[in-house]
Amino acid sequence: MSPIRPHDAGLLFDPRPESGRPLVIGHRGFPVRAPENTIPSFLAAVDAGADMIELDVTLSADRQLVVIHDSTLDRTTDGQGLVCLQTLDRLRTLDAGAWFGPQFQGVRLPTLEEVFETLGRRVLIDVEIKREAISWPDVGFLAVRLVVDLILRHGLLDRVMVSSFSYDALREARALEPGLGIGVLADRPERNLDAVKLCQAVAAFSYHPYVKDLDADRVGRLQGAGLKVIPWADASDDEAACMEMALELGCDGYFANDVRLWGGRAAAYRPLKRLNS
Repeated sequence: MSPIRPHDAGLLFDPRPESGRPLVIGHRGFPVRAPENTIPSFLAAVDAGADMIELDVTLSADRQLVVIHDSTLDRTTDGQGLVCLQTLDRLRTLDAGAWFGPQFQGVRLPTLEEVFETLGRRVLIDVEIKREAISWPDVGFLAVRLVVDLILRHGLLDRVMVSSFSYDALREARALEPGLGIGVLADRPERNLDAVKLCQAVAAFSYHPYVKDLDADRVGRLQGAGLKVIPWADASDDEAACMEMALELGCDGYFANDVRLWGGRAAAYRPLKRLNS
């Protein structure tokens, strides 16, 4: 049996900047300018020229899709403890902006639906489903089903893709919706796996590895299989250096904390400079 390719899955999500430049993706919005994973951060990314924003979702205690990166509240809100033990009503009382700066005091954690309502027609969106959202007892793939259902209800199959470090979650997402754009996130321990086969098995749109795990041969094989290569970097990495690496390798986009920094580099990029061309 031949591997499934993205076009065989009938994907509706397939962004292609007219200039051929790499995608400008705001990682959690524009987190060097506004508190990550909040509406102000997403709007700042859009204003800075992002083609796409990336965000993280997990489940509240009452099974609502909440946008937050960490499994706990401590780092990015004035609350404490596990997100999954708090109801949405309780989460709505928390301040998710003051930690970043006084001008953001009173900013709240958004739900995924609020993000779709505010930004669904203004920018492309990559929804990362956190591993912990599918790891609770008796929950299974509820988060995946809720995300896919929300995308369909808002008519955003052509605007929103789903990604995860959980391969099982991505398999469930593909089974639920053949037209969904899927991104396979890869941790560093997975760098020796056959990324092409992993992506083909779920008819992925893109592969999202750690940028320092890439080389020209790996990028060439992935792109030759019809996949977009969109890397990420650690917060401790030199982002400018990682961006240059992504450009030199001919990557199709980059998850940028500094949207303007990446946007300027992407705009000046010329496809003829790709190492694999």
